[in-house]
Amino acid sequence: TSSNRPIVLERPLVIDNGSYRVRFGWGGDFAPTATTRNIVGRWRAEASEAWQEALGSKFIGDVAIDRHATLNLHSPIRDGRITNWENMRDVWSDVMDDDVDVTQHPVLITEHVTIDRKQRERMAEVLFESLRFPAICLCNQSKLSSYSNNQSSFIVINCGYDVTEVVPLFEGHVLTHAVSRLDVGGRHVTEYLARLANTERGCNLVTTPEVEVVNSIKEEFAFLRTADSDKQAIDKEFELPDGRTIKLGDELTRCGEVLFNPGVVTSQEQGLPQLVSNTINKLDPDFVAETGGLVYITGGASGLGGLEERLQKEVDCYVTDAVVQLLSRDENAAWIGGSLFTEQSNFCHYCVTEDDYFEQGPRILHRVFC
Repeated sequence: TSSNRPIVLERPLVIDNGSYRVRFGWGGDFAPTATTRNIVGRWRAEASEAWQEALGSKFIGDVAIDRHATLNLHSPIRDGRITNWENMRDVWSDVMDDDVDVTQHPVLITEHVTIDRKQRERMAEVLFESLRFPAICLCNQSKLSSYSNNQSSFIVINCGYDVTEVVPLFEGHVLTHAVSRLDVGGRHVTEYLARLANTERGCNLVTTPEVEVVNSIKEEFAFLRTADSDKQAIDKEFELPDGRTIKLGDELTRCGEVLFNPGVVTSQEQGLPQLVSNTINKLDPDFVAETGGLVYITGGASGLGGLEERLQKEVDCYVTDAVVQLLSRDENAAWIGGSLFTEQSNFCHYCVTEDDYFEQGPRILHRVFC
């Protein structure tokens, strides 16, 4: 814990800081009150000063995407790392209710389990010194996504937008030595689907709104086939923002293969089944026996059709004692877990206060948020 001094604070805020979407709401609620695309648009150099003065210097989320023709668009998070802190702060400020006085509320904010020390320290600096939160709690998405589950020991696969992590939990604590990471997620599935459409269907899907449509198509229609599956893809017609139509069929069954064969889009060779096997092989056999080899899948990209069945079949080729289950298709799972976490009577003990931060420096972050 951060200190033995009691912390008396107002109701906590909860921010799930996803690469694709940022979700904001109040601790104890069942759903976030606001969600925004994690993207920032700023005027291109040729934009007139009159336009900038009249409409503002930046645009967040869907508003930025709608104005893509006159803006430079930037995603603050890339490959699971925050790469532009000014843009990240602007997204956090935008998604929060205008009438919220953040200086009166602690905030729980999610992070990747593989976050490095410098990223965590920079995050605390922005939250304390720029946004002026009185206390913060940084908690990993994999743990929170499964927090509503009754069990506390299992393996969770967090399939995110940029990154997929395989995280073993023992009594709620991350076994860091056995964590595996795949630098492929939902974004890569979307981009590969767009590439297939461009090269094999003669499409020209390059603008942000067009890729957003491809992402929506993927989320609703893409699926994975297993070796013994007889499910076939039938060509479907989809409309683009400019009124053009495209046809996709077999591409919808192939785009998800990047999770199993990441070499198609990255230099990483091992796919998700091998990573699950790597994690299990690093664990004590007693842990695997005690948990029944339970492997939960969660995260935004976990909604890919057939993922649970396909992963089970391929994991069985490496280890025989894993049971793969889809934990939740709810894209708010990590946020809901954070909301539940703030309801604990001892939540304040998992927070670092502003006073502690300025007295002890960044080292306290790594002691409390381990």
